[in-house]
Amino acid sequence: MISGTEKQEVEMTDRMVERADELDNAVYDMLLTFLQLDSEEAKEEFPWNIEIIREVLDFVYSVLAREGKPVCNPYISDGSYRCTLSECGCRKCSCQTTFMERERIMGRVSEAMQLNDIEVTDNDGNKLLVREPLTGEEFEIAVKSIDELGTDFRSGDKAVQQ
Repeated sequence: MISGTEKQEVEMTDRMVERADELDNAVYDMLLTFLQLDSEEAKEEFPWNIEIIREVLDFVYSVLAREGKPVCNPYISDGSYRCTLSECGCRKCSCQTTFMERERIMGRVSEAMQLNDIEVTDNDGNKLLVREPLTGEEFEIAVKSIDELGTDFRSGDKAVQQ
């Protein structure tokens, strides 16, 4: 549970780890192909080095991004998931969960409040409690998916106040 401005420790999901491993292995295999090494020769001549692999991956991402081709590259930065459809721009994501997207949005809202000198007094991952320091007024900011609300906003139905 997140309280105030403290960050919750987040970990990569199994699917995120699988995807990161898939990308790392693909780059390493590509490098071995360029060097014309089989896996046995590579143990001596070009052993696994994650720094080199990540450098090549970063270059590949930048080239593909320049060409308008999003790549699913799951990672965590500053205690937040950076593997969400809205973050990476992928057309589909087998790594993302609703929880991850909510966490990312809540983190951004919390950051915005703090940048505007609005005190975040509590953050339980589903809602923020904030206080406007000049007036002392307190507010609750909640993030829910449309599906969680049980209302079809696209059809013009009004939400029921809770």
